[in-house]
Amino acid sequence: MPQYGEVRVDFITYTTGVSPNEGNVTVPVSGLINNPTFSGNLIVEGSGIFENNVSISGDLFVSGTTNLSGVVTTSGNVNVGGNLSVTNNLTVTGNITGDDITSTGNLTVSGNTNVNTITSTGLAQFESLFVSGSTTITGGLNVSGDTVLSGLTTKDNVTISGILTVTGNTNVGGDLAVTGNISGNLDGGVYGSGYWKVPDGTTAQRPGTPVSGMIRYNTTQQRYEGYGEDGWDILGGGATGSGTDRVFILNETGVTASYTLTGYNAVSAGAITIEDGIEVTIADTFGWSIV
Repeated sequence: MPQYGEVRVDFITYTTGVSPNEGNVTVPVSGLINNPTFSGNLIVEGSGIFENNVSISGDLFVSGTTNLSGVVTTSGNVNVGGNLSVTNNLTVTGNITGDDITSTGNLTVSGNTNVNTITSTGLAQFESLFVSGSTTITGGLNVSGDTVLSGLTTKDNVTISGILTVTGNTNVGGDLAVTGNISGNLDGGVYGSGYWKVPDGTTAQRPGTPVSGMIRYNTTQQRYEGYGEDGWDILGGGATGSGTDRVFILNETGVTASYTLTGYNAVSAGAITIEDGIEVTIADTFGWSIV
């Protein structure tokens, strides 16, 4: 049966570098047990467990599995080579890079976050977020910068002030608010048996600086409208008028490109001018009436 002796020390002094940049740092042993404070870098090469609060003024390097059950605050960067598990709050002033992060507390990162996977059941707040694997946030997700995710699952609200790019499936249980652009696959789409709600508002609430492609529901005129080269117009054509009137069918008065009318009859309000060299071809059994 192994026998152990006893070593009693109040302080531990370790070197912070090699010649000519070596230096000594002295830490109290009690601080390693109760709320340890590291004035340099903290390197965890195997499995590490910290049950109390940890304060790091340098960088945190994790190459194994590290469990932090206290509040962790670092003013440097965090590099995760294995899995970093945090059961309380993690606040990082610098950047996070590496593999996997699991957090059941709040996760706040002031720098960039570029990791493989993130699983968080608390509030996750990032300056910018880049995740190559899965991202599961059961609390809220707030990103003030750009966000690139291969997939996202969240049961709470998502607020992103930058550009959101998601290449995989996205499931948001709460509201998704993006101040910047939402970019997806070129041939992507919206799927499901529910609905896609477009913005709505009065005529006075139209965007001050519209761009082509905008779509909205005009609550003043009670119709869907889109913005193009000729300004705001009703979607799908049809009758228009003042307020909620549906009286006037609008058409232009000049034909400037050749056109073949087939499959439908057509009616236009004249007079109509066909430009020189332009042809209007009317297929058999169909007609074009000009009134």
